[in-house]
Amino acid sequence: MMTPRLELYLDDSSALCMAKVEKADGASRVFMQLPLAELGLHDREQAARQLGAAILGLFAIWHPARLAEHYTAQKEAIGEANALDHFNSAMQLIQQALAQKTTAFSPAIEFLLTQAAPHNEDARTFLRETWPILRAHLESQP
Repeated sequence: MMTPRLELYLDDSSALCMAKVEKADGASRVFMQLPLAELGLHDREQAARQLGAAILGLFAIWHPARLAEHYTAQKEAIGEANALDHFNSAMQLIQQALAQKTTAFSPAIEFLLTQAAPHNEDARTFLRETWPILRAHLESQP
């Protein structure tokens, strides 16, 4: 088994413990104890993401060559997910701007579309072709 490695367990006080083993056949050393109440189990999905991110982050530090390919794929997936969130947020702001006939949201819309464009073809096309027309329309409103 590779070292360093991570051990995850619940201790007698129901705290989630993370320990690391630094040497082959070495003893584990606890470096984090987190009471389950603080883990946020009321939102299991959020807790799972945070715990998973921490674990992958440690492995990326400890075993960079082995996780390099995974990290690249993960980074691309995160970029695509964030791009979709940014694009959807921009669309909501555009709806508000059109309903209120205001340009107040224009800088935020432009920022969100610019952030989404590198990872999302729809956002890229919208930023290039549609947003300039909508922005001009909003700016021409009384």
